[in-house]
Amino acid sequence: MKKKRVPIKRRFQLIVTGILIVSFVVTGALSLFGMLFIRDRGAEALVTVDNQNLANIVYDRALLADVEFDNYKKLVQNYAACLNKIFKNPENYKPKEVQPYDPKDPDIAGKYMLQIAYTRKMDESSGEKQRIDRQVAYVANLEDQMEISMTSKDSDILTTYCAFEDGFMVSFDNMPEALPADQIFDFSESEWFTEMRMRQEVFFTDVYEDSFGRGLTITCEAPVYDKNDRYTGVICVDILISDVYSSIVSLNIGEGAYAMLVDSMGNLISADGESKNISELGLVAEEIEAVESGSKGVFLSQSGDYFASAHMESTGWTLLIKAPQELIQKPVRNMESGIWISIMVFVAILIVLLLIIMIVVRRFTNSFTAPLLALREDVKTISSGNLDHRIQAVNNDEVGDLAESFNDMASSLDKYIKDYISLNKEQERLSAELSIAEDIQRSMLPTDFDISDSIKIYATMTPAKEMGGDFYDYFRIDDDHIGIVIADVSGKGVPAAMFMVVARTLIKIRTTAPGTPADVLYDVNNTLCRENASNQFVTVWFAILTESTGELICANAGHEYPALRHKGGAYELLMTDNMPPLATVEELEFVDVKYSLRDGDSLFLYTDGVLEAKNSQKGRFGSDRMLNMLNRDIDASPETILKDMISEIDSFVGEMEQFDDITMMSIVFSI
Repeated sequence: MKKKRVPIKRRFQLIVTGILIVSFVVTGALSLFGMLFIRDRGAEALVTVDNQNLANIVYDRALLADVEFDNYKKLVQNYAACLNKIFKNPENYKPKEVQPYDPKDPDIAGKYMLQIAYTRKMDESSGEKQRIDRQVAYVANLEDQMEISMTSKDSDILTTYCAFEDGFMVSFDNMPEALPADQIFDFSESEWFTEMRMRQEVFFTDVYEDSFGRGLTITCEAPVYDKNDRYTGVICVDILISDVYSSIVSLNIGEGAYAMLVDSMGNLISADGESKNISELGLVAEEIEAVESGSKGVFLSQSGDYFASAHMESTGWTLLIKAPQELIQKPVRNMESGIWISIMVFVAILIVLLLIIMIVVRRFTNSFTAPLLALREDVKTISSGNLDHRIQAVNNDEVGDLAESFNDMASSLDKYIKDYISLNKEQERLSAELSIAEDIQRSMLPTDFDISDSIKIYATMTPAKEMGGDFYDYFRIDDDHIGIVIADVSGKGVPAAMFMVVARTLIKIRTTAPGTPADVLYDVNNTLCRENASNQFVTVWFAILTESTGELICANAGHEYPALRHKGGAYELLMTDNMPPLATVEELEFVDVKYSLRDGDSLFLYTDGVLEAKNSQKGRFGSDRMLNMLNRDIDASPETILKDMISEIDSFVGEMEQFDDITMMSIVFSI
């Protein structure tokens, strides 16, 4: 099946485009994988960072609240220390008159001032009122400190007051109208007063609703002692929870997120006074326990909100921040959105780049293949037979080199064809002459095998080339004698054939004179030696048969031993004296050997081409295989013997080329 043709231009475009597409796909896949990997890892990292930030915020806020509440403690302790000094060393202080509240004073509203209240109406006749007023005058020395602390810009103190077991209270705030007009305010059973009597230490009260309706309040208290170090009263600072929220707790970390305080009982301390328990936030038991333990940490509740809590050492409370899951994961959503936008932009850029590169590749391939297409047309012109056409090399590159090579090829091909035509004519002439010479050579070999009734003879000669150096001959010398010869000239081709003609002619001429085969070979050898400028030689087996007696006299000049079979027997080699070939050494004396032949005897003559025939395994045909073949059908005719021998040799050789002339002669005697 013919393979589908794909032009080189198309193939180049497909290869380059394929490589680019694969490169872009691999790059895009790796980039996409990297972006998605960054998205996943980034999402985890962002959530972790947000959780850590939330934990840090709640911790920092709780720490700030502790600092603020510690400042309240220090302030109250400072007030208590001052009162202790006043009570222990009153002589070091001047009594300070406390102006009573005048509701008619137009400037009184919002003014910070000292106020006095009593748990009961004091008896002036007993001097009790005077004694208490004197103590009040000494306590009034704290007014300046109280005013500085409460009127500073960052102060969240609502009211500062001190109450004593003697039944009076001195307060400093900007709501003097809050006290009763008769200045009677029985605080003796108030929780903040009685608790200090029992504890006598600095502490914060639980959150309570301010009795003057100002909202949820927390009080920091410190004990006051007289000159005998006996407990005598308490100094207090009130702070509104709403102020605590606005200055410490409130935060702005995102929509839906807010902070809250949780007391040690699990109650939410709300800035608006609303009472709730932590269980109302939708937390499960384990989550409530995590909040109440006050341990720093962040967790995602089952309700889907993030909670962060931190313990406040100063009050025993917990600062709790609640943030919606959407707020914490908003950076993740933003990052994912940004990554998807980046992916789409990246893909769009890849597509645009791919289109641009495909256009560039197309133009490049056009510029690259245009010279090749022009070269193809020029080559077609040359291949059509116009060898005078020349390709115009435009570019000085490999294509230009190829064009020059085609031009050189066309020139060489033109010269070769002309030389070939001339040589072919010469070869045709030589071939014709060789054919004539071959015909002449074959015509010199006898083909009429009916030479005599006393012998049946058949012979073949198969040259390795057009002309061979082997020859055979049989001829009548006189009425009673027949000459039989087979020979093999050294070499092949025309020289061997010419030498064969000379040798055959000399032998045939010499037999016209009296002499035995040895005499004939002696004279022919001397003649050939004198005229052998080409240093060739020839092996010859020559015999003379006397028909009337059946006597066969033969002489061997370096030729293969013939095979003789007597009637009723088998073929055997005639191992006679074998002298050197003719044309090698002058004055050689050859030996005659005589045989008596009977009716039915057979003689097989051959050249070395039979024995030297080789197969593909380099094996020789050899004399044993030849004798076996001859003895396979001992009664066969001479023609059948030679045809069977040729078939056996061909079967043995197979596809191997014949490298030597093969000549055979078979004779059956009828004497």
